Amino acid sequence: MFGETLAALKKVKRLAPFLRLGGHALIALDGTECFCSQKRSCPRCSQRRRSNGRSEHFHQMVSAATVAGANDSIANSAGGGGWSPMLRP
Repeated sequence: MFGETLAALKKVKRLAPFLRLGGHALIALDGTECFCSQKRSCPRCSQRRRSNGRSEHFHQMVSAATVAGANDSIANSAGGGGWSPMLRP
């Protein structure tokens, strides 16, 4: 999925503002848990048993973010390569 997203960004020339040091992009990866419940689950949930004996169902994901200065937009890796404005206070 990451390769497809990167190819799509290159195709529409949206990656160019993030390129540094000889045409390379610095991309930070971060793993996070985006859902957890002891009651609700779906067929794709992961499952774990806590020390209190209860089961939890959860989803995890890895998100990617480009790291570059002076840009006013971000790539949303979870949304298939869409672009969103970066809001600043």
